[in-house]
Amino acid sequence: MSNQFRVRKVNKDQFSEDIGASLLLATFYGLEMESALKWSVEQRWSQLSKAQAMVGTGESVMLVAEDLNCMPIGMVVFTQTDNPEVRRIDSLFVIGPFRKRGVAKSLMKSVKEGRELHTYAIPSSVSWYKKNGFRVLGEHHEGTTEMTTATYEPKYTFKIRAPIPTEFDKQFVLDMKELEKKLKR
Repeated sequence: MSNQFRVRKVNKDQFSEDIGASLLLATFYGLEMESALKWSVEQRWSQLSKAQAMVGTGESVMLVAEDLNCMPIGMVVFTQTDNPEVRRIDSLFVIGPFRKRGVAKSLMKSVKEGRELHTYAIPSSVSWYKKNGFRVLGEHHEGTTEMTTATYEPKYTFKIRAPIPTEFDKQFVLDMKELEKKLKR
């Protein structure tokens, strides 16, 4: 099935114009994390802003899977750590209709490149990670499962960008809360 899509690296210098990458990040943090972990609007906006800042500065790398018509169908965001043997998977997402077609496996293969991987998996994806060479390290307080491909418990640090919320951000969160209330009625 890999001949039905291609994986490309998002250019950090053109990230702000990359609509496909932006849509995937927004879908992952805006919808998937609300469904999977019941994240609040504030938490989803904060994590989306952080991911955008990390990819936009090149501190994290984003790979996008696209179908043959260049429509985005999946993504992975990873951060190189201070341990050159370990990459941290920040997010892995494939749009529903394209799951179970090898997209996530192809994205992960593109990230691995001989390194060990470390991530925090949402409950519905733990079995996929296990089938793809990860083992469980433990449960995390927010409902995720810490996992790795390493035979040891990876120790590392990495840089993180935490943008300071602006008045626009604060208003956006309030507007989203109001919209979600209306949609739930």
